[in-house]
Amino acid sequence: MTVQHKTNLTSTNPPKPIHPLALVQVLSESPTGFETREIISNPGDERVHVSNATGMPYLGLCLLKSFSYNEDGTLRVEIFATGWFSSPRTLVTAGHNLFNPIVFGSARSGWADTVHAYPAYNGENSPPYGGFEQAEQLYVPSAYQQQLDIRLDIGIVRFEQPISAENAFLNHEVKSDGELKSSQALIAGYPLDLGGGLLMYEGYDRFKAFEPERLFYELDTGKGQSGAPVIVIDGGNQGTVVGIHAHNSSQTPTAYYPANSATRITPTISAWIQQYK
Repeated sequence: MTVQHKTNLTSTNPPKPIHPLALVQVLSESPTGFETREIISNPGDERVHVSNATGMPYLGLCLLKSFSYNEDGTLRVEIFATGWFSSPRTLVTAGHNLFNPIVFGSARSGWADTVHAYPAYNGENSPPYGGFEQAEQLYVPSAYQQQLDIRLDIGIVRFEQPISAENAFLNHEVKSDGELKSSQALIAGYPLDLGGGLLMYEGYDRFKAFEPERLFYELDTGKGQSGAPVIVIDGGNQGTVVGIHAHNSSQTPTAYYPANSATRITPTISAWIQQYK
């Protein structure tokens, strides 16, 4: 799988501190299907706040903030998202959190200018470790950059130095439909509609349907959770990532509707992640 990447990310603009009133400006012309609030559960939202993010798999998650600036250096757009560590200096997320010509601007080649990561963030006064780090390199598959192919909506964020806590990264694995049918899915991330994107929330449910490159489920999600790991907990382990949450029901085939969806960990995706560890 060929790859497009961006290096030498903007560093002239000082990072803005996380604050409950921090600017969140996502342009109204954001492409259809990019994560919006999608509550599917009946009677209502089943996501719950993660009260203690100091254990796994939560330590392996990360609040992500992507920025785009105008030519005069003023902030054009800031988005909240979620990512997860595949190694101490490698973060996996949805591709549209890093490359999005409509949101970040085609005049700037569609890439975010700057990406900040806040490992295991869970409230302004209670980060379990660290603060934020600025990304060094961003990567998305060429097919995603050229065609916005939702089956390859995945991105890699690389850092100059390790930024996760020791051993606080998640394993990923290719699993068959049969294996996933017997598993419960967990999605944890940073929804804007709950906690303003500054608190970690999670939800559990069974998978609803499978395609070779996508997973479908009725887990409730919201803007800010794009890039979150879809985790299966089995055998008492700390969780295995089988997908990257990326889309709401607007991108779901009629046969599975309503359902949110993830980019599935396939052999190709797995090998692509592995090369950046």
